[in-house]
Amino acid sequence: MKTVAIATLGCKVNQFESEALMDALEQRGYALVPFGEDAEITIINTCTVTHRADFQSKQMVRKAFRSNPKSLIIVAGCYPQVDPGAFEKMKEVRFLIGNREKNQIPDLLSLIQNGAFPRVQVGDIQEESSFSEISLHSFHRHTRAFLKIQDGCNARCSYCIVPHARGRSRSLPPDKVVEILSY
Repeated sequence: MKTVAIATLGCKVNQFESEALMDALEQRGYALVPFGEDAEITIINTCTVTHRADFQSKQMVRKAFRSNPKSLIIVAGCYPQVDPGAFEKMKEVRFLIGNREKNQIPDLLSLIQNGAFPRVQVGDIQEESSFSEISLHSFHRHTRAFLKIQDGCNARCSYCIVPHARGRSRSLPPDKVVEILSY
């Protein structure tokens, strides 16, 4: 059984997406281990909302490598989406995956592990027009569950990086939200 550790930085959207990744990986037979323990695969779900978040994301990569140098380190999320070049020269990082591709990691892991996958896989998030619904069967790493109903932003405030990292605003249809909440 392959082992996976996931570290999450940033917002509740990242936390939800990491939970969904963990859930999908468990369903595919991967064993989840705490970040910092021996793991064959380490996924770092990054944030880039501030310079401090950028620093913490790189620091997390270095920490993962120090604690487990043989782990296949995948850096995913907002920071590589906005600036993949920030990680390309880091010897610790084996793969960079943007926000469009992040939810596909469980399906792509066999290609990644066999080296049949490009090192940098960051699509144009501005082309994303549909909300990618992510199924989540359990939310056991938090005391309160939450639901991702919106991604991206159309405001384009001069100080905010969210539209560049997450794309245009996209939402889960209201009837689907009601359906999920009625479970």
